[in-house]
Amino acid sequence: MPHTFQPDITFAELVGPLDWCVFAIAQVATIAAVVFGHRRRRAVVKGDADATFLDVMLMGRQLTLPLFIATLVATWYGGIFGVTAIAFNDGIYNFITQGVFWYVTYLIFAFCIAHKVAAFNALTLPELVGRMFGPRAGRLSAIFNFFNVLPIAYAISIGIFLQVMFGGTLLQMMLLGMAFVVLYTMWGGFRAVVFSDVIQCLVMCTSVAAVLVWSVGTFGGWSFLRANLPATHFTPTGTHTWAEMLVWNFVALATLVDPNFYQRCFAAKSPGIARRGIIISTLVWCCFDICTTAGGMYARAVIPAAAADQAYMLYALQLLPQGLRGLFLAGWVNGRYRRNNLVHTRRVSFCRRQYADLRPRARPLERPRESATRRRRDRGPAGRGPGPGLWRQYQRNMEDAGQLRRRLLVAVPVDRQIAAGR
Repeated sequence: MPHTFQPDITFAELVGPLDWCVFAIAQVATIAAVVFGHRRRRAVVKGDADATFLDVMLMGRQLTLPLFIATLVATWYGGIFGVTAIAFNDGIYNFITQGVFWYVTYLIFAFCIAHKVAAFNALTLPELVGRMFGPRAGRLSAIFNFFNVLPIAYAISIGIFLQVMFGGTLLQMMLLGMAFVVLYTMWGGFRAVVFSDVIQCLVMCTSVAAVLVWSVGTFGGWSFLRANLPATHFTPTGTHTWAEMLVWNFVALATLVDPNFYQRCFAAKSPGIARRGIIISTLVWCCFDICTTAGGMYARAVIPAAAADQAYMLYALQLLPQGLRGLFLAGWVNGRYRRNNLVHTRRVSFCRRQYADLRPRARPLERPRESATRRRRDRGPAGRGPGPGLWRQYQRNMEDAGQLRRRLLVAVPVDRQIAAGR
């Protein structure tokens, strides 16, 4: 070993000026992505109220494959130190329970759900449930969805991290971290969230990959782990029973009702992009889980006396050189930011449900996609020139414009109430 790894360290002793510089650059890049998303939104909608509303909600349903992958990968993975603690204690058991079971669920969503929900043109999961099973089911779904996406644990974790870095009380640091997330999601809408996801996805994936590369280069590969870890770290169940392991399979099924998956699928340009995006994201998550599982196992082999929930961070900060430590810290913070972006999902779902209750007879913002026969009829004879359907479409558009103006008058005050915590 090049130096002795300690199970307990002082944060300020290891993080130097270069690390802070890299950390600041990552945060500035995130803010720049938010600003770019906001300006891009203004350029796309060009004052069109209809387009503005849909863009804030779902980026105008123009989410391309690269952006779909980046935002889904970044949003779904945030509890890095939770999974590394399992790897620290039980080895590859972590990869099976926190990886393989979830991959199966992702693929079920990609092949069995993604293309079917696109036909409803819903904006949120509660709205989809309402269209499929009725308004009562939609309201009940909105209540469950509201509590499901509250990022309480992640708000506390970002508060603890900021408290370690800058001091102050936990409540102050929690409010500071959440204020940053709320402000940029409300300012730029879903488009700003997506563009910031691109930066944060790159930072997260690069940081965990750097830990694995430096671990192999410093200590060696599989043979080092075999020689320094208990045999249970290389069995599927670890120190647990098969029944305990299979319980995680049912936990993974929560993906099938997760609002973040549905929101990205609703925002995709086509059902094909949603399906391919989930499949490719699953491959990225697999590589990510290999890095975090191996990193937790290296931490156990090198500093077995460390606390499981802190071992991966302590190991990485002592392993990585100057500069990469700052990148690692940025990746950790960004993981918390991504999960705290559930604020946007909560805001969108709640505003839509409030509007549906206050305007039960209003026309929907978008109608289900018309069939090819309907489109041919609206074009007129032989598919050329205007037909009577165009006049009916014009009339519907004029009615929708009036409905949209009234809708915004309701959604904006509700949005402000959510931001104020009321």
